[in-house]
Amino acid sequence: MAGGSGFLGTYLNRALLRRGHDVEFVTRQKEPTQIMWKDLKKWDCLPYTYDSIVNLCGTPLHLSRKWNEQSDVYSSRIGTNLLLTKLIAQTKEKYRPKSYITPHYEGIYPRHIGASSYDESYFPPEVPTDSVQKLCYHWEKSAQLPAEVKNVRQVGLRIGPVLAWDGGIARQAFMRFYCGFGGKWGTGKQAFSWIHAEDLTELFVYAIENRRVTGMLNACAPVQNTSEEFVRAYASGMNRPCLVHLPEGALNTYLGKERAALLTGGATMLPKRTLETGFRFRHTNLNKVMDEICSLR
Repeated sequence: MAGGSGFLGTYLNRALLRRGHDVEFVTRQKEPTQIMWKDLKKWDCLPYTYDSIVNLCGTPLHLSRKWNEQSDVYSSRIGTNLLLTKLIAQTKEKYRPKSYITPHYEGIYPRHIGASSYDESYFPPEVPTDSVQKLCYHWEKSAQLPAEVKNVRQVGLRIGPVLAWDGGIARQAFMRFYCGFGGKWGTGKQAFSWIHAEDLTELFVYAIENRRVTGMLNACAPVQNTSEEFVRAYASGMNRPCLVHLPEGALNTYLGKERAALLTGGATMLPKRTLETGFRFRHTNLNKVMDEICSLR
C-alpha cells in the first residue's frame, strides 16, 4: 500500500489487518520491513509478488493553493501512478499482482448548478481546460495499465466528500461550525455526493477481495443531497446555528472561479456500477451520519 499513513490509509490498513491480510507500505522514510520510494524508482519490475497494490498517495487538495503540472498535487498522484503502472507492466506475468486499486476524485465530472447526473461511464472526450477536471483527467489516465497487461484486475474509485470525525470535510470545517459560523456556500442547491469513511473503507476492501469487481466505481452514497442539507445537518449535530452565508462572488474572488466551483458547483454522482457489483452501503441518511459524527467530538 502506497500512501498508507494518511487518513484513508489508516482506515484501510486497520480493516485489512482485521480481515487477516498482511500489509506492506511504500514510504518516503526508511522503516523496517517497508519499501522506500527512492528504492522502488531504481527497479525495473516489482521486487516481490503481491495479491494487490493500492496507491493512496496524494498531497491534500487545498483550495487556497493553485494546482498545476509542476505542483506536489500532480506529482504525488500522477507521478506515483506512472511509476507503479510501469513496474507492474514490466514484471513477468506470473509475478504480477492480481489487482491494482487506485482512488480518484469526483472532480472529473462537470460541476455547475443543475448539472446532469453522472454514473461511472462518463469520461471527458478530450483534455479539459478546467484545472480541477484536468487534474482528475490526467490522474485517471496515469493509473491505466497498458493494453497488453491483461492478467491484472484494475479498479478505480471516484470518491465524493468523505464524512468522518477524524478527517475529511467535517474535520476541516469543525472550527467554523463549532464557533457558530456554519452556513451554506453559494446557493446551497449544488449537489453533495458524500460517502461515510466506513463505507469507503469497506468498498476498498470489497474491490480488493472480489474478483468480479473491475473498472471505475463511484464511491458515494446512493442518495441525493445538496450542500445546504449537509451544512444544516452538520450545524444541527453540533447544536449550533447555521446562518453565515458565503456568497459565490466572494468565493470566486478569494479562491478563483475554477477552485471555487468545487464549493459553488456540484454534479450528482450515481454509484450505478458500484451497486451492480453487489456492494451495499450501510450509511445513507445524511442527518443520522452527521449526528453520529458530531457525537464523537
